[in-house]
Amino acid sequence: MRSQAFWLGIAVAATALVVGVFTNLVTGESPMWWVRVGFGLGALASIAVGAWAAVSANMKEQDVARTRRDEVLPPFTGRAADSGQHTVSGQPTVVSLLDPLAGLSPFRGQSATLTELRVWCQGPGGDRVRVLDGPSGVGKTRLARELGRSLGEAGWAAGVVKVSRRGDVVAAVSACPEPTLIVVDDADMVADVGELVDELLRHDGVPLVRLLLIVRDGAAFGRLLADRGPMSAAREFECTTVGVAGGEGDRRRWFEEALAAFREELEREKLRKEPDQRFAPLRVGTVGAAGEVMMVTCARAALAALDGGDAAAIERVRLADSEEVATQLLVLERRRWVEFAADPRWHLGGRVVTDAALSEVMLALVLAGPNDLDQAMVVVARLKGMGGHPESVYRAIVEWAEQVYPPSDPSGPRLVEPRPEYLAAALVALCVGPAYGHVVDAALEPAQSEIVPREIGPEVLVGVIRSAGWFPRAAELLGSVLGRRPELVVPAIRAAALAGLSARIAVRAQLHTAIIGIEMADNVLQDLVQVTDLPGLRRLRASLLRQVVEHARRAVDTVDDPAAHTPTSPAP
Repeated sequence: MRSQAFWLGIAVAATALVVGVFTNLVTGESPMWWVRVGFGLGALASIAVGAWAAVSANMKEQDVARTRRDEVLPPFTGRAADSGQHTVSGQPTVVSLLDPLAGLSPFRGQSATLTELRVWCQGPGGDRVRVLDGPSGVGKTRLARELGRSLGEAGWAAGVVKVSRRGDVVAAVSACPEPTLIVVDDADMVADVGELVDELLRHDGVPLVRLLLIVRDGAAFGRLLADRGPMSAAREFECTTVGVAGGEGDRRRWFEEALAAFREELEREKLRKEPDQRFAPLRVGTVGAAGEVMMVTCARAALAALDGGDAAAIERVRLADSEEVATQLLVLERRRWVEFAADPRWHLGGRVVTDAALSEVMLALVLAGPNDLDQAMVVVARLKGMGGHPESVYRAIVEWAEQVYPPSDPSGPRLVEPRPEYLAAALVALCVGPAYGHVVDAALEPAQSEIVPREIGPEVLVGVIRSAGWFPRAAELLGSVLGRRPELVVPAIRAAALAGLSARIAVRAQLHTAIIGIEMADNVLQDLVQVTDLPGLRRLRASLLRQVVEHARRAVDTVDDPAAHTPTSPAP
């Protein structure tokens, strides 16, 4: 339509010009006034319509570019998904209430850090890249969301980059005019993050782009980036640390505010009809214990809200220890698993798959972390409670688990991804003990299957080590796995270095036991000596240094008397 108007304007101008010239040739006089006016109007119309068409085409191109950017960098949404996997009987669950990207609870305790990060983003100079580190559960992802929201009010674009689209993100945001904040959550687990950093550093600066890398330990991550990243990315970036915020009075106030917000979310439909009704924060006593992270405080509030939000519900959670809070959370989640499995689309009624088998399947899939349907089916087929079922049942139950805990990025590394991490850690910790030994075997042992050959890799250790940071008993599981799979000791040490101080402290004894008697190549030992130069791993580092010295002595002995030393095969 715009193109037709443009060419109509050109036609009018051309007609007026032809009429004017013809009149001048026939009469020898200047064109009549109406010809001159028509020509002028036509010329102006063609110019205006042409400019309008050009602007409209440019706007259309920008809209297409923004759509492509949003596919790569989904913007912070502000609400949990209102879908079946996030509800029980149509009500939000503890998972949706605690989702940091939903932002249902009030943002508290990190205002100064938010201001610092906003100044960094909007400043004309300084590094384009910043690392945000801190223990699990302190609110790093929630802080990034609030930063993105506040920048959005100033005309920025912001979002968490999709795992599968990291290679496209800089080009996608460069095609749009808005300044942009790119957030990479769990950057310490992203193998090619160095390439992303390198690409951003080559960006010409228009538009303004900032990259925020969320990790657990900035020092360990910096070494990883220096070792594995391109040369331009192998340098130290400024790090902002998020610590445990608030004291006893703050925890109590934040619990009260979160409880009120969660109760409103649960009664959202009712409040739409009665908008004047609001839930005033209830006054409660002491909540939690010193050093408690924000996630646990919010989990207490979510459990109390789902339990009715009255005084009795509050008393059941406000002073419970972290493991008891996790236990209550898992009770609700198991209820949700059973209800969702009853949906006729899965064909998983109690006669086909029992409630106990559902739990075993979910735990095994969370522990194994398969990245596709076939790998997940191998894990399910190995479970004792699933023997003898046809392949169609295995497929249905994996699809059920994927819908219960859908990954944040469907093409990401995990098919089943419980969130928040506190929930994932609780699920892993539940596998500790003889009752779940066969679940661990199904999840962590190498497997060959008619469906697909599968070799469990070291990535499965990440969830176990992180879980130990929340629940120290999970370290027993790590020790058991390393005892049977010594080839995973080296990747386990590297994973522990990135997992944060609490996780390192929880698993250091198991790692120390695991390295005794293992022969490692000199280059591996030297690398691990650098990796373990961190709080929580210094004793392990001392043991590694002793092995380095022993290797050096052997080398000297070999030079002095080559026949006196027979070299051993290095660990892979």
